[in-house]
Amino acid sequence: MTTRTFDVRATVAASPEAAIDFLLRLDRHRGLHAYVQRAEVVAEGAHADGHWWEWKVAERPRVGPFAYTLRFRARMVRTSAVSMTGRVRPAPLCALDTTAVAAPVDGGALVTETVTVTAPRLLAGYMERQARIAHERMFRLLPGEFASRPDAATLPTAAGCPPAGVA
Repeated sequence: MTTRTFDVRATVAASPEAAIDFLLRLDRHRGLHAYVQRAEVVAEGAHADGHWWEWKVAERPRVGPFAYTLRFRARMVRTSAVSMTGRVRPAPLCALDTTAVAAPVDGGALVTETVTVTAPRLLAGYMERQARIAHERMFRLLPGEFASRPDAATLPTAAGCPPAGVA
C-alpha cells in the first residue's frame, strides 16, 4: 500500500463553525467539487469522536476522455465545533481520509484540509491526482461560494445535519 498526503486551504467570509458546517454538507459540494454529482445522508449517529453522518455519494471522474460513475459511502465526523474528519472508500483497498480545521481570521475563517490517499501502488498516483483535482478546485471556489451566497453557511440543514455551530 502507498500513502500520499497533501493540504488545501481557503479563507472564507464565515465563522469557523459555519465553514465546517458547509464542509460536512456533501450535498452542497456539487459544482465546487470536480466530480460530485449527488450526495444524500443515509445514516447518522454519535460515538466518542463526535456526531457522524454516513453519505451515499455518486461522482463522475475521468480517465482521459472517458468519464465513469463511481458510487460509494462517505462518513463525515464533526470532531469539534471547528473541526471534522472524513473517510471515503471509493474502491476496495483504497481510502481517502480528510481532516479539516477552521480558525478565525480577520473577516472570516481560514479552513485547512489535509487529504491522505491510501491505495495499492499501481492506483496511488491516479487516486492522488483525482483527489488533488477535486479538492484543490473546491477550495479555490469555496471563498466565492460564501461571497456570492451569504446564506451558504446557514442554508437549511440536510437530514440530520446540525445547524451552524452545533457539535
